[in-house]
Amino acid sequence: MNSRKVKMVTAACALSIGIAFTGNAIAADKKERSPASQYRHDVMEVVKYSAANIGQILRKTATPEEGDLAGYAEILANAAALSKSAFKPDTRGQDGFTEAKDDIWANWDDFAGRMDKFANDTRAFADAAKSGDQAKIGATVGEVFKNCKSCHDKYQD
Repeated sequence: MNSRKVKMVTAACALSIGIAFTGNAIAADKKERSPASQYRHDVMEVVKYSAANIGQILRKTATPEEGDLAGYAEILANAAALSKSAFKPDTRGQDGFTEAKDDIWANWDDFAGRMDKFANDTRAFADAAKSGDQAKIGATVGEVFKNCKSCHDKYQD
C-alpha cells in the first residue's frame, strides 16, 4: 500500500474511533439512542466530518499538506453510498433519541430517491476530485451540498 493510502486508512480509522467516542459523549447528555438510531447517526457523522474537511480544503483554510480533497471526497462518497441503508430500519415509535423525523418512513420513496441522488452526486464529486479538474469539482460540489440541505430541511429535527 502506498504512503497516501496508508495515511487515508489511518485517518479514516481515527475518525471512526473519534466518532464512536463523541457519539457516546453526546448520548450521555441526551436520551440514549436505539442501536438503529446510533448506527444511522454514526454513518451520517462520517458524512458530516468529511464534508467539513472538504469545506476547509475548498475555502483554503487547510493547507495543501493537510487537505486531501480526493481522499475526503472518496470517504464522503462511500459514506453516502451507505446512508440509505442506514435509514431502512423504521424507528418510528422506538424509545431513544433521534433527529430523524417520522416523515422519512411515511415518505420513503421521496427520501430514498434523495439518498440515491446524494450517493450519485457524491460519486461524481469524488471522481471530479480525483481528476483534479477544477471546473468539474466546482460543478459537482454544489449539488452535493444542495442535497444535504434539502434533505435536512425536510427530514431532520
